[in-house]
Amino acid sequence: MASRVPDNRGNGASGKSVGRRGFALGLRNPDYRSVLFSDHHSGFRDLAASPTGDTPRHIQVMAQLLEPFAGSAAFALAVTLREEFGSLSKAMAAPADRLRKAAAGFGDACELLIAARTLAEATRSEIIAGSPVNPKDPALLEYLRAKLVTGTACRAQERLLVIFCDDAGQYILDEEMGWGTADTVRLDSVHLFRRALSLEASSILLAHNHPSGDCSPSRQDIDATRQLATMGQTLGLEFIDHLIVTGSKAYSMRSGGLM
Repeated sequence: MASRVPDNRGNGASGKSVGRRGFALGLRNPDYRSVLFSDHHSGFRDLAASPTGDTPRHIQVMAQLLEPFAGSAAFALAVTLREEFGSLSKAMAAPADRLRKAAAGFGDACELLIAARTLAEATRSEIIAGSPVNPKDPALLEYLRAKLVTGTACRAQERLLVIFCDDAGQYILDEEMGWGTADTVRLDSVHLFRRALSLEASSILLAHNHPSGDCSPSRQDIDATRQLATMGQTLGLEFIDHLIVTGSKAYSMRSGGLM
């Protein structure tokens, strides 16, 4: 985790209270306004390597999951789902209505996939909530992809997720706070900092997706992140990192020396 910014809030309950009042007053500054992120990259290379695609073994695992309800047709159904959605991971993340349509005639098998997805999402959330937020943690990257790239909602648009953390860097909660177009997303910075105040958060991690599949940061991404980090430092709030994620890769702006 990145080193913490100087803490000007003091020690003890009274010091923290004074710091929080200053935090709130700081939000009246007209400089705290919306910031824009975009998918127009600047040529930076991806940070994380791309995993391999589906293999016959992956299809067989999916078939084994489907077999109790699809019987001898389980393997063919797994292949059909992969062809329909492009990959097994995208099939597992597809909206329920599309999944039911693609698995026509195998309704029970479809409901099993939906239940398995729900269980996997709950497990990922539990893992993230039980440990300090670390931008290099593979479990965190998997969680972010599930939320921003391969989740049940349409991921054709940029979305921005904010993870709020306590004094020890432990997860408090995460919220989507920015929605946009296929190549831009706007964040209301006043809303972000007020939410951090209400949660008594001490640090924040930002993450947003690039629907293009290129996780390189754009000039707007860099400028907006630096602007937010400067605001946060003024308010005694650390920005741990800003991660840009795609279906197979991720870029850390902290590791890239951009914040």
